[in-house]
Amino acid sequence: MSKWKKDDWCYYQFELYQILEVDNDGNVTVVTNGSGETSGNLACFPLTIANKYSAELTKKCYNSIRDEANRMNLNYPEIINWFNEEWEKTCLSSNKDEYNQILNYIKETSEEIINEITNIQLIKVEDIRLFR
Repeated sequence: MSKWKKDDWCYYQFELYQILEVDNDGNVTVVTNGSGETSGNLACFPLTIANKYSAELTKKCYNSIRDEANRMNLNYPEIINWFNEEWEKTCLSSNKDEYNQILNYIKETSEEIINEITNIQLIKVEDIRLFR
């Protein structure tokens, strides 16, 4: 991966960020999305069409789960971590078939989660819906 510079733009956790700080080795240490900063040893990816597409698809799938769940108390930290890990795999993939396979896996998994949320919302006891 190329060395990053301050003020470069990158994808981090399938969102667009601007780099605020890099260490002496060119590793990103602080980024901002305009509303907050994130720091640490950050896995950033370059602005490419493939990374843009996979970021948008991953974000759409993740947001569809949040929309479907409405106010349910899902395990969002674990869910977002899974989406980040799978998205990072697309950014690191140099094989188009593998890239598409990961994207399909992201879509299928988000659909499965939404189906389970829907099933939970249909649970009734004595004709009383337990979830809204």
